[in-house]
Amino acid sequence: MVQGHDRRYHAGAALTGPRDVELTPAGLRAILVPIADDLGDRLGETVHLWLRNGPLLRLLWGLPGSTSDAVAHDRWTTIPAHATASGRALLARLPNRRVDDIHVAGLPPWRATRVSSLRSLKRRLSVVRQHGFETTFEEGIQGASGAALCVCDPWGRPVAGIGVAVPSSRFSRNDLPRYHEALEAAREDAEREIGRVTGGPDTTGSAVVR
Repeated sequence: MVQGHDRRYHAGAALTGPRDVELTPAGLRAILVPIADDLGDRLGETVHLWLRNGPLLRLLWGLPGSTSDAVAHDRWTTIPAHATASGRALLARLPNRRVDDIHVAGLPPWRATRVSSLRSLKRRLSVVRQHGFETTFEEGIQGASGAALCVCDPWGRPVAGIGVAVPSSRFSRNDLPRYHEALEAAREDAEREIGRVTGGPDTTGSAVVR
């Protein structure tokens, strides 16, 4: 309990719980870029940070890989969420009714994505929810494949997608455990730091919103 200016006692932060805080894109960038930089150093590949805006993803930050054939880090700034690993990882954290609302006008057209209808998208999202991890093979970006996870805030809201992009010519399923491990570590660091900045509870590894 704390005493207010009126000399009455009121429930303090320990009783009322943390405030429900929403981070701005600038705030998210300040938190996530150092973590994405560490991820890029660990894997040597291009790392993208994405924010969802309706059915689209917008690039928050791109960090180039260290190899001569690295995927471009800043060429694509807007892309349909359903056509990317990061986008599907973000959408998978939402209940299907929200996915329906987001795509009330249908899926935005895109090139070679294997997800071509809302029905197939929701089937794919059910798989992502089971694994908490998504991959893409030349769907969102020609010549690029990769893997991604969703970063959530302390209240369970999906706030950003973090993904690693690899040239398809050397992308191998045998490398997926390594990508997954590195991405999970980055996600845990990101969610812990978001919790610290917002004063929210530590919810790293929280359950999927269904």
